[in-house]
Amino acid sequence: MGVRIAIASYGTFEQFIHQIKPFYSEEVEFVILNALFEDLKDEVRRLEKEHSVDVFVGSGGNGRFLEKYVQETPFVKVKVTGFDFLLALKKAAQYGNSTGLITFGERVPFVSSVKELLNVEVTERVYHQSSEIDQVLSDLYNQGIEDVIGTAFVLERAALKGMRGHYIWSVDGVKTAVDTAVQVALAKRQDAKKAHKLASILQTIHEGVIVTDERGTVNEFNTSAEKILKIDRGDVMGRPVQDVLPNTRLNVVIERQREEYNKIQDVGNVKILTNRCPIFSQGRLIGALATFQNIEEVSEAEGKIRRKLYTRGFVASTHFEDMQGACAAFQDIVHIGREYAKSDATILISGETGTGKELFAQSLHNESDRSRMPFVAINCAAVPPNILESELFGYEEGAFTGARRGGKKGVFELAHEGTLFLDEIGEISMDIQLRFLRALEQREVFRLGGEKVVPVDIRVIAATNKNLWQMVKEGKFREDLYYRLNVLAIHLPRSGTGGRISRYSSAIS
Repeated sequence: MGVRIAIASYGTFEQFIHQIKPFYSEEVEFVILNALFEDLKDEVRRLEKEHSVDVFVGSGGNGRFLEKYVQETPFVKVKVTGFDFLLALKKAAQYGNSTGLITFGERVPFVSSVKELLNVEVTERVYHQSSEIDQVLSDLYNQGIEDVIGTAFVLERAALKGMRGHYIWSVDGVKTAVDTAVQVALAKRQDAKKAHKLASILQTIHEGVIVTDERGTVNEFNTSAEKILKIDRGDVMGRPVQDVLPNTRLNVVIERQREEYNKIQDVGNVKILTNRCPIFSQGRLIGALATFQNIEEVSEAEGKIRRKLYTRGFVASTHFEDMQGACAAFQDIVHIGREYAKSDATILISGETGTGKELFAQSLHNESDRSRMPFVAINCAAVPPNILESELFGYEEGAFTGARRGGKKGVFELAHEGTLFLDEIGEISMDIQLRFLRALEQREVFRLGGEKVVPVDIRVIAATNKNLWQMVKEGKFREDLYYRLNVLAIHLPRSGTGGRISRYSSAIS
């Protein structure tokens, strides 16, 4: 469908429209409103009620009235430029040095500068009602002024008194306004399309969504919100949120301009888990958003996910609370472990075989912000060296003989957003160490036989029963990889021994 532009025209102003029409394709349709001032009101209301035009365009006094009557549709005003005024003044100057300028409601700001620049005499007059125009023209005529600059209405009345009239606009000025109107109409169409797409998305997502404006009035309430809260959308839209949800806190979020996450709320007989946040646009508060789910459904879904992860072995089952140890050294280890869990830095756990390095790594994961995400463990000593690389980084279909159809994810990808535990890290070859170092530094991997980078977001915990620093000295372990792994270090002693515990990477060097 083409763009429809309604232009308030009167009398001979329509000639400007005919002159600019050839510049536009058939996709732009002009609707001429041939009425004056108050007579525009009924036509504007009709067009808006029918939603039959995209933009209104007006000029002069007619434009002032049109702008007042338009309620919902964009409005573009034909502006008078200094160049337009100079062209009109040039035409009037052919007949004499005295010219009258008549405008509606307000003076043209740049007239004084033009008068001084060209040393011409221009008498300005402003009228506020159509009934005043004849008296204004008579006053000018009695002063010996026979040329006037103004709008189509002014020129029409001037002609009846035998005065010469000159348009205050130019064709370029009118075309500029119409160009702007076309762009506004297209932008409006695009915004409407985006709004429709967003509304469609909101109606299909599983979470309940409530959106308010800055006053707390509900302007979005999706289908899931209806189902979860058992409230009809029609009973909510356009009403204050505290009136339809008595225990809501969206009004508080608007007042304090502070988000609230993972809050439990009772709505009738339903318990929901909700997130609330203020909405800002260019630094200004424009509303608030609440997203929520039925807690029973959340629990059920979480249970399904965790059961699925357990079947794949990607869940950490041990917590610090499960670990027993009477000696002060062990309690210190647990305390430091809890502190380390708050960080996302790489941890290196050292200790002899049987000291519980993997159990400690699971406890670190369960204490961290990644506890709900996968915990993926691999024993580097238990995987044959010739296939360890593919287990770590994955491979694409056809990367080698026997490669699985469709390829396979490595443990780096499987642990995405969670924790990757690498036991017996000292057993990996120098070649794999180099690839491993790159993955740690760049947080990205290349599958074997692949051509694209796969970004990963993981927390790495490595463990060893060897003295890695001694291996570095012997040239058996890369020094740069050692420092990448040994950001935070902890040593697990055998039961009944003092052991060494440190917050610093030099602890086991």
